[in-house]
Amino acid sequence: MIVGATALTLRTAPTRYEPPQAPGKAISGVPARMGPGPLTHEDAELREKLRAEVTTGPHRLTPQSK
Repeated sequence: MIVGATALTLRTAPTRYEPPQAPGKAISGVPARMGPGPLTHEDAELREKLRAEVTTGPHRLTPQSK
């Protein structure tokens, strides 16, 4: 058991020193992260159309003839 434990330790032990990560600091002069703006009328219509459609089934994978 001692030989097995030693082999496991040698196999899993780190081989070099990895220093801890430094704490973060605030950066000045960078704009704040912004999310997407309000939806346009066309975007809102498209979102409602896509939400109203069925999202599962094989008919979603077959092309429609138009």
